[in-house]
Amino acid sequence: MTTCPKPADLLAQVRAFDIFAEVEDEALQWMIDKSSYHCIEKDEYFFRSGEKIDHMQVILTGGYLIRRESNGRQRELGVWEAPMVAGVLPFSRMTTVAAEGVTIAPTTLLQFHKDFFVEMVNQSYPLTQALVAVMTNRVRDFQQMRLMDEKLMALGKMSAGLAHELNNPAAAMVRSGQELHRHLSQ
Repeated sequence: MTTCPKPADLLAQVRAFDIFAEVEDEALQWMIDKSSYHCIEKDEYFFRSGEKIDHMQVILTGGYLIRRESNGRQRELGVWEAPMVAGVLPFSRMTTVAAEGVTIAPTTLLQFHKDFFVEMVNQSYPLTQALVAVMTNRVRDFQQMRLMDEKLMALGKMSAGLAHELNNPAAAMVRSGQELHRHLSQ
């Protein structure tokens, strides 16, 4: 990740985010001033599992693929693309990353350190409220993913049981047919 000079139209780029629709320009400019601007090449690791997380990222362009190891296999959780807010958020208890992210295109982002969150609450309630809404949506999305995984596992077990129940009578019929053929041959 390379630190780059901030473009002149950064406020307009951040203003274009739907989540910042109710946030005043002064608060957004304050966030931009407190942030660092970074450029990441395609196929570069954005974060790795187990790393300490202490920044919020405002993804302006590009995006990344999230992968997580589960039961010894790499599992893709999805693609997160700009415009979006990622990383640690105000009032979040997240301290370490539980997955890895690899950029899928050249990506630009603002990084905002969590040490400024208390000042942000005092600076702009609408900005804080917008970011808490992002965190709430994130929790809901991950819970839906977990529920979908549980449903798929239950469906897999049911399918295996059904195949077993269908296979047993079919195998018995084949054995009986073979036995009947043997008796008829004698």
